Amino acid sequence: MRYIKRFWKVASDRCKTYTIGALVLLIIFVGIDIYEFTLNNKAETEIENTANSVFDSLVQEIESMDMQTQEIMEPFKDMIVSY
Repeated sequence: MRYIKRFWKVASDRCKTYTIGALVLLIIFVGIDIYEFTLNNKAETEIENTANSVFDSLVQEIESMDMQTQEIMEPFKDMIVSY
């Protein structure tokens, strides 16, 4: 803190302006990164939920088939469940 106070006392107006500008840009970029991170997390969650609902219905459909069809569809079901 002492360093900042001394800098503010000694620095020229131009240097203070550039310092404030750099700090504002830094805060803006950090804010954009945080916003992008939250959007990515929301999108991933939505994609997982959609995929789970689609795949769950497919698994239920396969399980409701007769035995012979279930045996044919078993590799497909394993592929869905492993996702």
